[in-house]
Amino acid sequence: MEKQTADISFAEAAALWLAEQEKTLRPATYVSYQRCVNRHILPHLGDRKAKDVTRRTAEELVNSLAAGTGEAGRTGKGLRGNSLAFVRDITLRIAAFAKRKDAPEAPETRADEKRPYTCLAPQEIERLCFFAKHHPSREMLGIMLMLFTGIRLGEACALSCDDISLARREIHIHRSVQRVRSDGGPGQGKTTLEVYELPTKSQIRTETIPAELVPYVKRYYAPGLFLIAGKRNAPLDPRTFQYRAARLFEENQMPVLTFQRLRKTYVEGRADRSILAATFGAKKPPTPYSSVLDHQWLAEEMRSDLKPLRLLVGLTPEEMGDYMGVSECSYRDIEDGKRALVWNEYIALLFFFHYNAKTKGVVDSLGLYPAALQEKMEIA
Repeated sequence: MEKQTADISFAEAAALWLAEQEKTLRPATYVSYQRCVNRHILPHLGDRKAKDVTRRTAEELVNSLAAGTGEAGRTGKGLRGNSLAFVRDITLRIAAFAKRKDAPEAPETRADEKRPYTCLAPQEIERLCFFAKHHPSREMLGIMLMLFTGIRLGEACALSCDDISLARREIHIHRSVQRVRSDGGPGQGKTTLEVYELPTKSQIRTETIPAELVPYVKRYYAPGLFLIAGKRNAPLDPRTFQYRAARLFEENQMPVLTFQRLRKTYVEGRADRSILAATFGAKKPPTPYSSVLDHQWLAEEMRSDLKPLRLLVGLTPEEMGDYMGVSECSYRDIEDGKRALVWNEYIALLFFFHYNAKTKGVVDSLGLYPAALQEKMEIA
């Protein structure tokens, strides 16, 4: 800038500051900044000298907006909570930019701010992998990729099959999708779905797909199409993805998953791929013919899948031991493979898991209740 930024108007400083932010921000974030500046800040401070805007000026502006004056007064209601903190923060950041000073402190957090997200526990990862294996869908594929490759929700929704190399087991992440406010033109709603190139080189990357997930990807792979597609091969809205995943979990009585926990688990290196390998890559003995009642195979197969089934139901080893009529120690020995599962214990577990909505479909898909056994258990 040729002249000192402190000598220009606050409106000019705001325009320069927004131009700087647009280079690094996602479209939806930039639009929210621009909207805040144009709607709430410039009507009050636009004509002032940038050097005259201080922290006290920002507090006066916040108080005015809280009282419902100016632009906020159109609805007769003032701004509240985070909206006021956002206005204060943007005002001070523009003023600091104009005066060539460091940015001020971050806006104050709310007293009722939620607790930070925690990583998924190994038991939760195992339960999630087991569920994904036996309830295949595009949404569960997306969740597996988020957990084990670190791809974000918006990036997963923008992922084209052309960005995937099955031979090299790689995905090239260079785009994302977000819902942004529209300009209100004819035939447009309040928001539109926009696919955009990631703004910085550090965000563009290539990730390796775990070998166990390659068959899962192949199931939905179609060149030229989006991997997780919406209607008419349009990219799926991230909100729609979240709604579908929540409905899938709810229908199968699974705990609702927050996508922030997936991201945190990956970033902190807690996404244990050995769990994925054990769940997706485990080689199981061939299922006997449905007309053959193989007691030994059924008992061993039930024992090998006992822990994932228990996790799907959400019971502790102690609670399962109580149900089976054995001690917690004895139950753990069965689950860990230190003791064989006898036939009467198999029948008790089959009755429990097959008549539980969370695990009935899994029991059927694993062949744990063959036709020969169903016929034998029928009561004339």
